[in-house]
Amino acid sequence: MQFEYTPVPSKAVFGKNSTMKLREEVEALGGTRVMIACTKNMVARISHILDDMGDMVVSIYDKAEAHCPEHIALGAVKEFNDTNCDIVVVIGGGSTIGIGKAITLRTDAPLIVVATTPCGSESTPIHGMLIGNKKKTGRDRKVIARTSIYDPVLTTSMNAHLTGTIGMNSLAHCIEALYAQVKSPVSDIMAVEGIKALTQGLPESIKSPDNLDAREQVLYGGMLSGYCVTLAGIAIHHKLCHVLGGHHGIPHGESNSVVLPYAVAYNESAAPEAMKKLEMQWEQIVHQVAFMISRQ
Repeated sequence: MQFEYTPVPSKAVFGKNSTMKLREEVEALGGTRVMIACTKNMVARISHILDDMGDMVVSIYDKAEAHCPEHIALGAVKEFNDTNCDIVVVIGGGSTIGIGKAITLRTDAPLIVVATTPCGSESTPIHGMLIGNKKKTGRDRKVIARTSIYDPVLTTSMNAHLTGTIGMNSLAHCIEALYAQVKSPVSDIMAVEGIKALTQGLPESIKSPDNLDAREQVLYGGMLSGYCVTLAGIAIHHKLCHVLGGHHGIPHGESNSVVLPYAVAYNESAAPEAMKKLEMQWEQIVHQVAFMISRQ
């Protein structure tokens, strides 16, 4: 057996109400002047977090949009510099995390992510923004969040559609990791564990949005899906979804939900070992795909 393995350089703080540890994590990284990046709808939901942070928060950049358009990302970089912030805290999903990565890439400021969806982007080295109608991506380990906070309480406001489609994005990352070019036995373990968590947690999260145990499973699976990207990379599935999203404006979760079964079928004969690992979970995966598409 021969492989190379570089651990994900990120601290994870996981559990119900773990967002109340945010101030402690900011202080641990030496932060004193915080920029919060989020969407406009998020501001009201995080009032308790802002109250706890107090005067440490000197800027709230609430302009996040899908696919992280260039003018939004670079506008955030300018505000970060203009307000003399020294740490960026992202509270949200993939598009908002893209803002934090844009700042970190250009300033070397520490990044903390409070993940409100199971997208996994917080722990991946992939950064990107929408330039014109093309989603441009790059890879740099410096954009991986120094600390990621996973609080299932903040995920309960996701409706069935978002829960399902973003969950399918995470599921696709785990499945792709089983046949990616730089996979390893370590990434295989995380991929299989992520698949189990997502297929167990997603149906109940959709049926009962306030079920924190189910939400916790989904968030855990999303966390592992991000590790899978860092350790093994992406393959044809996600490359297609990035093109579809950038060129046609299709939300990333929705393109994942539709493309996943076709990408797996395309790779089936070329990746027999990966398919063997999927066999035990396959019935749940097929059911999950059908369930998610029925919710579209």
